[in-house]
Amino acid sequence: MKDQLDVKNQHFLQNLFQPQSIAVVGASASRGSGHDFIRHLQGFGFAGPIYAIHPEGKAVRGVPCYPTISSVPQDIDYVIFAVPAHTVPEIMAECVTKNVKLAHLFTARLSETGVSELVDLEQRIVQVARSGGIRILGSNGMGLYDPGHGMSFKANFPKESGNVAFLSQSGGNTGEFVYRAGLRGIRFSKVISYGNACDLNEKDYLEYFLGDADTEIITVYLEGIRSAGTEFVQILKEVAAKKPVVILKGGLTPDGAKSTYSHTGSLAGNPEVWRALLHQSGVIQVESLEELEDMVVGLTMLRGLSGSRVGMYAGGGGGMVAAADIFHRYGISLPDLSQENMDELKELIPATWMMMRNPVDVSAMGSPKAGVRLREMLFENANYDLVVNDMGIDWGLDEERGLESAYENVRRLLELQASTERSLAIILRSSDAGEPWRQLAVNAIRKHFADRGIATYATLGRAAWTINKLTNYQDPRS
Repeated sequence: MKDQLDVKNQHFLQNLFQPQSIAVVGASASRGSGHDFIRHLQGFGFAGPIYAIHPEGKAVRGVPCYPTISSVPQDIDYVIFAVPAHTVPEIMAECVTKNVKLAHLFTARLSETGVSELVDLEQRIVQVARSGGIRILGSNGMGLYDPGHGMSFKANFPKESGNVAFLSQSGGNTGEFVYRAGLRGIRFSKVISYGNACDLNEKDYLEYFLGDADTEIITVYLEGIRSAGTEFVQILKEVAAKKPVVILKGGLTPDGAKSTYSHTGSLAGNPEVWRALLHQSGVIQVESLEELEDMVVGLTMLRGLSGSRVGMYAGGGGGMVAAADIFHRYGISLPDLSQENMDELKELIPATWMMMRNPVDVSAMGSPKAGVRLREMLFENANYDLVVNDMGIDWGLDEERGLESAYENVRRLLELQASTERSLAIILRSSDAGEPWRQLAVNAIRKHFADRGIATYATLGRAAWTINKLTNYQDPRS
């Protein structure tokens, strides 16, 4: 495969991600999918003209409305279809005469149903589009999120751009992953929810991401492939050799395989063949959306992790024992404090210095000054590749008046981390906290860390899993 993308393919995908004008077919003045597409384009600041297409011809959110595609006097690059499937062929024929370049079929109830008439209908739509050189995103896909060019299909996605691409056959998984990863500070270059892949498929998108300067990390949710198997393997190997690729493969169980066909019409294939293929391609395999999220946080915020030697501190002896067990299971070492550190602690806390081990129980320190100094020691110690702080929010925030102290601890930790190049991972619990004030506090603390590019994890186990994966992965960026 050439380093430079095929000119034709580059042309079509360039128009997919950077259209100069967009029309939304099925956009009514009342609430609905078409209305929402226009609302999101406006909310994310799409700079080009937007046209609403609806027989009633009423303006939608101030956007001019036309009864048909053909009646729009200006050129249209990109058309979003939010109409029933049976109406699509006729409208697509209008797009051909209008020299439209890309069509996004949000429209569903086509080949994913397995109903022969609807499978045939989808093929007829593709044939009409191809007769005019139109490429199709979808059908049955949410479409495109590209914050750098003002495009989104969700209101709650981050408006800032980043370096992570996400390619997904599932619209629901796309929405959940982008939103939750966004809360942890991940920002995206481009996101594609492509559904049935009746035309453009996973190979086309991976080729584009390979050459996309804005994309540094590629994440994928995949149910099956529509491209030729050998071509898919080839592009996957080529991409993974240059950029980290993390793949969640759906349908690796018998029940999951059945669900993939009813979802996007994809054939899942043999699970062992898939696992071997992904392993040989050099991608990182994950088993859930949570693992996908944890991995991209690690690749983004724990980059350059050279080993798995962890210095950890938190409060509570039992928690430290549990942490040591968890880290051991994932092959992560916990080197003791240096003799120099112990000598200094002996002066600071003569009554408890001999109890200080790694992981460190700061509740046994007995001295705020010593606690501050111990945190500094962990960041300064060359024996540690990574510092982990289990903040124990549930334990520390037993009353609302504890908020001030919690925020002060966060402030000090941010100052300390800023003074070193040592990686830091924070364990933030209470994501399911009952009291509203506690949940608000956890969200605010998470945002403080996210804004500074610091990795947060919901549990020690998830952090340990990520560290293990990272230290056993050869990052092509290094």
